[in-house]
Amino acid sequence: MEYDKEGHRFYIPDSSSSEYTEEELKAKLLSDLDSAYGTEDGWVIKKWIYGDLFQNENKVAIALVADKETDNRYMGYFVSATNTQLLVDEKSKEQLNDFDTFYTDNSVFVTCFYGKTNNHDSSYLFIKKYDGDSMTKTVVYDTKVNEISLEEGKFTKEGDDFYWYWYSSDGSCNKYNVRFNDALGYFWISDEKPVNDYTYTENEDGTVTITSYTGDAEELVIPGEIDGKTVSAIGSGIFSPLNGGNKTIKKITVPASVKTIGEEAFACADALEEVYIEDGVTEIGNSAFASCINLKKITIPKSVTKIGDYAFSYAYRSDSSAFIDVTIYCYKDSTAHKYALGENALNHEFAYVLLDEVSNPDPSSDSTVSADPSSTESGASSGSTSTSTSSAAASSSGDKTSNPATGVAAGVSIAAVLAGGIIMVTKKTKK
Repeated sequence: MEYDKEGHRFYIPDSSSSEYTEEELKAKLLSDLDSAYGTEDGWVIKKWIYGDLFQNENKVAIALVADKETDNRYMGYFVSATNTQLLVDEKSKEQLNDFDTFYTDNSVFVTCFYGKTNNHDSSYLFIKKYDGDSMTKTVVYDTKVNEISLEEGKFTKEGDDFYWYWYSSDGSCNKYNVRFNDALGYFWISDEKPVNDYTYTENEDGTVTITSYTGDAEELVIPGEIDGKTVSAIGSGIFSPLNGGNKTIKKITVPASVKTIGEEAFACADALEEVYIEDGVTEIGNSAFASCINLKKITIPKSVTKIGDYAFSYAYRSDSSAFIDVTIYCYKDSTAHKYALGENALNHEFAYVLLDEVSNPDPSSDSTVSADPSSTESGASSGSTSTSTSSAAASSSGDKTSNPATGVAAGVSIAAVLAGGIIMVTKKTKK
């Protein structure tokens, strides 16, 4: 057995875990303490939890120990067959006097030691997150991802939910719901309310902003209403690494009720291939689709009057000049059309398809004008365009004059366009 001074723990090098009975593990802890501090029978176990705590079939324990002679110097330990790891070391039982253990929804093991600091509850929070036979200290963040001092509150679990009792500067204590970020291994305070696979916050006008999605759908239709409240915005980074990312969604539909798609809103949706935005949305935030590396097609209505910088950047949280190879389906002279023509932060030109005089198609339809742009010939030089009208258009139009803006014969109804397969595709080649 060796002692790691920096990590404050005993360990057996290159040894696989062997089974210890509960009494043997207790004896091991006390023996290790005597060896480390030069005492003999100098420690007493005040509280002990033993079992398959890490859910890996190895019996381990969490212990609160104290100096037997003075009943002072309380310490918290994790103990296994191969590891005696110091977690907390405080000078008195006032500063450290209890602990609890919990599991998150993803069966991550959590332990929290409690005590008092300046007459306030204080907490010492640890998790077993990754492979290995040890625990890692973790933190709680506020909604702005600022680390909170664990000396200013108490972490606990009530029913299925985690809470943080946090002391304000005036001495009052406030209760906050706490969520666990499985991807990064920390907790954060959230005033969000979970509904099905979404969490949201309420806005002053009574509408709500979606702040995360935890489902695993391949085709996601954002709801226009949650809990009877209109969904008016998609919050920042709902698929970002900070929220666990997303690797399942291939298609997203954003409803007309939503006015704003926030910064980095759908960033890092690795599998996303297609986005359909309904008429009513007015703003797409900076880097909204950054790092959606498989995105091939997005339909943007005329109602969108602002598209943020780097909305289709290849890299997450970067002003990189590399862009996703996405084709923008839009309307002539709209904000999206101008964006595709190069009116954006880096003057980058995107391939685009004009949808003039045809209402935004239902993306689930088999006969929409949102044809695969790869099937359409592009001009040979930068800035060139080409127009393709199906034979169905010619047979339907008779001697009517074609609309030069769309290539669709004048007087042909939308229904005829969809049913007859009239497809006008204009594709801008990239520089």
